[in-house]
Amino acid sequence: MSLYNETDGIAIYPTPMIGMVGLLTDISKAVTISAKAAHDLVYLVGTPQDDFNGSALQKLLVDQPSGGLRPLDEELVEQQQLLVRKAIERGLVASAHDVADGGLALALAETVFDTPFGLTTELDYPASWYFAESPGLFVLTVHPIQQAEFEGLAGAKARRIGEVTTDQVLNFRSLDQTIKLERAKAQQQYKEALAWQLT
Repeated sequence: MSLYNETDGIAIYPTPMIGMVGLLTDISKAVTISAKAAHDLVYLVGTPQDDFNGSALQKLLVDQPSGGLRPLDEELVEQQQLLVRKAIERGLVASAHDVADGGLALALAETVFDTPFGLTTELDYPASWYFAESPGLFVLTVHPIQQAEFEGLAGAKARRIGEVTTDQVLNFRSLDQTIKLERAKAQQQYKEALAWQLT
């Protein structure tokens, strides 16, 4: 790890790295981030908040991360992680993705990148919260046949926010507006973003 790298004489942000290794004894239980089937249900594990300090959105808008982070509820985050693990172990999850850089919007988009699908979701929050980077959140897709069993296991820790669709459109609804993008176009911009920044 190095905290002293520079680009064009400007120091990069500190980048501590944590490496982890796990053992998956049953490969049949491996779950990827990609949606598997149209009409699968989309669930959000955890509750987003207006966490923008240090986020990709803040960097994009003001070019300088600032502000403090909200105190982390370690017990709650651990419970959410354990729920995801239990649901996967019981075969209730078709795909799983953590919410990180770019927030929920990017996690949802990545769920259908390189697939023939789209997504329709709805949040009872402002549209900006799709880009908040609250810790401990996960996006899961679940086959409708397993809905009741998954919801029984998850309780209040997860809620259904949408559905995988066949129209190849990202349709993110919220309290104040709807974000609608063609999946293929969003995927192209995502994959070519680095090249654009270097030109």
